[in-house]
Amino acid sequence: MSANDEPPPEAYGRVSEPERYRVLHSAASRLVQDLVGDFDVVVHEGVALDPELARMVEAERSVKLAPVSPAAAPIAIALTLFPGVYVQFGRWEARSYPSCGCDACDEGPAELVHQLRRDVKAVADGNFREELRGGLRPRRAVELWGDGWRSSHHGAMKRREMQRLGPPGSHAWRPWPRRAPG
Repeated sequence: MSANDEPPPEAYGRVSEPERYRVLHSAASRLVQDLVGDFDVVVHEGVALDPELARMVEAERSVKLAPVSPAAAPIAIALTLFPGVYVQFGRWEARSYPSCGCDACDEGPAELVHQLRRDVKAVADGNFREELRGGLRPRRAVELWGDGWRSSHHGAMKRREMQRLGPPGSHAWRPWPRRAPG
């Protein structure tokens, strides 16, 4: 299929090889080990996702890493049954690796591992901002960045989603404190 060709309609919604994403589980587990070894964090096993999101994500295992500094963003990582990885950053951001998994999207596992590591590193480095605005037109904005890359998204949201996320605010998260040598 050339770059200009559209996938066939039947490729949307079809996942013919989900096990290709199993590599994300081992990559996420290694990532958690590295983060726990390098940073001063409190580890919470099995309680990582908020209750409403936990109903949407079927997880084999989840872990929340909470930096000892409240100015640094927590990260929750869930290994999903799909298989894939679901990550919550800070207060409001959540991402899935893969984001879809269908044959039409054809997300490459190696690229997803790279994106997962890159995004988590940005949060641990303090290169993460998020904002939630209330009012008549609720909005959400998120920005992650690192060496030579930037990822951002923003947009309007429904009042019901705004209420689920909690009170508005803005966070320019600080770097995670490193673990003391010894």
